[in-house]
Amino acid sequence: MLLMWLACISDPPPKPDVLLVVLDTVRADRLSSYGYARATDTQLVEIANAGVLFEDVTAPSSWTWPSHASLFTGAQPWEHAAHRSKDGVAIEGSDWSVSLMREDIPTLAESFSKAGYETLAYSTNSLLDPELGLMRGFSESVATSDEAKTMALAQAALERDRDKPLFLFVNLMTAHAPYLVAEFVPWSAQHKRDFDIRDQPLDWAKPFLFTEYPGLNLPYYVDSGLNGEMLYTKGELSIPSEDLIKVGDLYDGELMRLNQMLRTLILRWGNRRGMVAVTSDHGEYLGEKHRIGHGVDLDPSVLSVPLVIAYPGVIEPGTRRTEPVEMRRLGATLLDLADIPVKEGFLSSSYSLRRPQEGSVEAGVWGFRDWETSVGPQYGVRRRWIREGQWAAAIDETGRGELYNTTLDPLCTRNVASNHADVYQRFVQTAQQSFSAEYEN
Repeated sequence: MLLMWLACISDPPPKPDVLLVVLDTVRADRLSSYGYARATDTQLVEIANAGVLFEDVTAPSSWTWPSHASLFTGAQPWEHAAHRSKDGVAIEGSDWSVSLMREDIPTLAESFSKAGYETLAYSTNSLLDPELGLMRGFSESVATSDEAKTMALAQAALERDRDKPLFLFVNLMTAHAPYLVAEFVPWSAQHKRDFDIRDQPLDWAKPFLFTEYPGLNLPYYVDSGLNGEMLYTKGELSIPSEDLIKVGDLYDGELMRLNQMLRTLILRWGNRRGMVAVTSDHGEYLGEKHRIGHGVDLDPSVLSVPLVIAYPGVIEPGTRRTEPVEMRRLGATLLDLADIPVKEGFLSSSYSLRRPQEGSVEAGVWGFRDWETSVGPQYGVRRRWIREGQWAAAIDETGRGELYNTTLDPLCTRNVASNHADVYQRFVQTAQQSFSAEYEN
């Protein structure tokens, strides 16, 4: 009897369930948990209060494909090889083509699966279609164009009984353009007439409005062959400053929709033993540097993202981490918290955010062929983002770029490269090293 009792108490504790939510296209500075005046993220605040919030988080890239590949592998974009490429795989329904992620790098889902987890993924992002390769390791992966369906699948997964621990990944696209008027949100609803083609809409917005409901669709391509984001960047679409505020109000309304969805997921999550992590793959320009949208280039508007992790009993509630970190380290952190050993590679515990980040904070993006030919040649080159101490630099493969003092200029609006040539050249050398070290499929 004593031996049986000793055997029972020596059994390892059950593995925790894990919920990983990517709020697609959410920039940190539009969230109250990161100091924004509007309460756009009450559910995220609750999760942060129950765990840890990272105040200064840099996404791996400025759009979905390379950022998610980094999230799932822990590798930098120039290491995992998933980016825009004219010689890559064509994306159905668009003129885009992408290079495939390396098959020899283990993924987060594979690591959880090997540890005995049921691995499920539900997304409203077409780039996360399992046939494209990023979702390797998930036993079930569904990408749909219907956010309600994504939510229904995720909720059903949380309600099912199972004999395995669960790793559930959910991507929600509501904050991604187009922006719809959220009639339950006062600051969004007040602009309904401005963005309703059936009423008295703003003149500049008319080509980008829906016929069925009020909202703004700047990614829509007009007769010129360009979309609204391209036209605005080229200076061929004029949006008054007071109307840019209205665009931002619509974006904030979409954040409120996301907040409701996140709350629904957390209610379904309930009091189970496990951890919840919420982040974003990239942010969104809302007029800064004469840009709307994301991708193509690198800047805090598209790189600074939220990251919170709650794990009751393991992570001290109400913790805040202030040092700069990279979002790509989240996968290693989840495995570390779940006590799943990974000895080698980018998902090993050495990359866990439970340990201080050493060295620079970096990100990368490849040029977009359609922007290069239609907007300007500067959008067709590879770019790197590098931060060290008080300095940040955005540098392209030709050596052109900008240097910022983030202590004096946290929004990175003033290029001081000419005043600090030695610092800038050091960043250029670092960028060139990563350009030359890129993995080729």
